[in-house]
Amino acid sequence: MSLLIRTLLIRIGTAEGLVGVRLDFDDKLNVIHAPNTMGKSICVNAIIYGLGLEGMLSASYDAPFPPAVTDSIIVDGKAMSVVSSEILLEISNRSGETATIRRAAAGKQNRNLVSVWDGATVSKPDAAASQRDYFVRVGGAARREAGFHYWLAGFMGWKLPMVPTFREEDSPLYLECIFPMCIIEQKRGWAGFLSRIPTHFRIRDVDERAIEFLLALDTYGNSIARQRLREEQRQIKTEWQNTLAALSSAARTINGVVNGVPGEPGSVWPPQPAPQMVVPNGDRWIAARQGLQGARTALQELQAKPAANTEVRIEQLQTELRTLEHALRRDDYVLDEYLSELEQQREALENVDRRLAAIDQDLRRNKDTKRLREFGSVLPLHVSQGECPTCQQPLQDSLLPQVLAAAPMSLVDNIAFIEAQKATFNAMRQNTLRLVAAKEARFEAHQTRVEQKRTDIRMLRQTLMGERVPEEREIRQRLQLEEWIQKAESALGEFDGRLQQFSELATDWANIQAALKDLPEGDHSAADVSKLSALEKSMRQQLREYRFESLAPDSLWISHDTFRPEHEKFEFEVTTSASDLIRMIWAYVNGLMEVARSQPTNHPGVLVMDEPKQQGAHRRDLGTFLRRLAACGRATQQVIITTSEEADTFAPLVQNLDCKVFDFEAKILQPLR
Repeated sequence: MSLLIRTLLIRIGTAEGLVGVRLDFDDKLNVIHAPNTMGKSICVNAIIYGLGLEGMLSASYDAPFPPAVTDSIIVDGKAMSVVSSEILLEISNRSGETATIRRAAAGKQNRNLVSVWDGATVSKPDAAASQRDYFVRVGGAARREAGFHYWLAGFMGWKLPMVPTFREEDSPLYLECIFPMCIIEQKRGWAGFLSRIPTHFRIRDVDERAIEFLLALDTYGNSIARQRLREEQRQIKTEWQNTLAALSSAARTINGVVNGVPGEPGSVWPPQPAPQMVVPNGDRWIAARQGLQGARTALQELQAKPAANTEVRIEQLQTELRTLEHALRRDDYVLDEYLSELEQQREALENVDRRLAAIDQDLRRNKDTKRLREFGSVLPLHVSQGECPTCQQPLQDSLLPQVLAAAPMSLVDNIAFIEAQKATFNAMRQNTLRLVAAKEARFEAHQTRVEQKRTDIRMLRQTLMGERVPEEREIRQRLQLEEWIQKAESALGEFDGRLQQFSELATDWANIQAALKDLPEGDHSAADVSKLSALEKSMRQQLREYRFESLAPDSLWISHDTFRPEHEKFEFEVTTSASDLIRMIWAYVNGLMEVARSQPTNHPGVLVMDEPKQQGAHRRDLGTFLRRLAACGRATQQVIITTSEEADTFAPLVQNLDCKVFDFEAKILQPLR
């Protein structure tokens, strides 16, 4: 129990005095008995309005009352204009705290204002109590300290969860979305199964979220935790790939590649063999650090090289020119080979992509075939006549040639085989991508060397022809080496820093994997399963007692996805008896409250129902329902119902029941003393 309604007081001010009613409820079954049109629904709507819950009825901001409360009331045959009206509720919680709520329904006072006293000011008007005002039915009423529903949720010991909406943002699970499971008004509450859970708050799967909260299921928390961990996984994966792309980009500045770093994050770091940045050196790859050391040595040799006399210098330049021209012819040939290999590898990648596209199409068609057969399709479709979904050739659930004397694979085996093919080709694609990147780096590095040789040859010829001074070429060589050394040092520095990032990401990935493993499979904890089983047991038992006949009660169960009754994997709908729909609502909403007697839930422990005898439900079944509801008193819970059952048949229904009856033979709203 987290909420008990102690007293309801409706006060309507007229020129001739106050009109209204005061009802003092007990923590057990309370029955308001009166003929039709006598004001029973006004009492139920007054409870709804006093708690600021009229948003559960509709998106309208109008008070949910007839003119008798807001405009004009007839008392003893005389019409009286309503000057003002207000609703007062005394409520208490499981801690024994009591509060009095007052809210205006008509008059000058704003209906968005709710006054709350920390005491029973209706029952004990002389007791000292402090007042505080709150706002309701405006933005922030459930989030801010000055909001009435923020206060009410705290008074009940509830912490409203944040839930996703269709506006791509989170909002509180508003009280108006929870209480339709606990308060059922007459006009719309019985029109369908849980039909009055409001959708105008734009909360996704609002009925599921409300039931999860009422039963205090771990499933939503587990689902949110799993979703959060999956999102963190995606973020880590994106950061990993961005880090790898940045590292590869740094390596490309020196025509290198990075080996040994997985394309996706893993839990173990560093991998074996250890990651390494490599650069091309002729026909082979060497470590970038080794290439850096070689470049530094070459630069030192150039800087320490002594100046030669003119004749010796010319002879050296001529020899170097012949050597470079010979090397250029060889490098041009090698460059053509590298380009051919690169194009072949790119073509191989395109072939793999085409094959993957064909596999995806084949997989979709086979799955569609399987689905149609599961549904029992008898239409003359190719996919339902034993023909290949891809090429429409005759098949007997097999991808094997029909002439073979081998047992053909079933359609399920075909799908598994195709999925295995897809996994294999995806792995091939990743490997091909790595090969393409390596061959591109090798081609670009060799192409750069070829261009450098051509430049060197051109400069040597100009030097020998006297167009350039001899030292200009050596200066250029030193500048090129210095530039490459600088780039290599920068790339290797970034490589070291990125490796540390990979280490941190791998640690985070391992932690997330461990957290996901700790979550229960399917989001449902053992406690969730126990609560849903208890609800299912209570529902079936009640349906048998209420003589539910549309289906066998034992053929119904509570879905672990929607938490609603299901029959043969389909959501329950009564198509043969409207009265059985009413019995189902009885069983379900009372079952939610009964589960709270044996297991920890968030159910408020109060159930209000306006005229539960709907759609011609039999009087005998109503009596059985009342006897079942009367058990709430032993669990310190509260039920408030209204009924217009005929007086001569009503007395036997409540006879020997632990309940409090408010019996009215005339209008409930009368002059107040």
